[in-house]
Amino acid sequence: MRETREIAMEETVPRRQSFTNTPLRVLRAIGTSVLLVMLFAANALAQQLAEAPTKGLARTKQALYEGWGRTYAEQLDVERDLQRELGYSADYVEGVAAFTQKRAAKFAGR
Repeated sequence: MRETREIAMEETVPRRQSFTNTPLRVLRAIGTSVLLVMLFAANALAQQLAEAPTKGLARTKQALYEGWGRTYAEQLDVERDLQRELGYSADYVEGVAAFTQKRAAKFAGR
């Protein structure tokens, strides 16, 4: 005797095809395409983050996470202090230099 799951799958697949009039292999190909697009997008985001100023990203993340318990004025003070701290970093100098020279910045994470 076959399992209930096998019978349910056999009944579901023809219904799906009859509702959409699309062969199952096409539906699988579309699913694969969506997965590939998502992987490419995730890879592009990872590349952007890898090239970004890591210290600045860390302080931004810190300000966002810790900001939920602060008032607006307190958060502005924290952000001012973080910007002052990051303004003395090597990545800040590199970012300004790259901007004025109209080139891509090469951040070192310092």
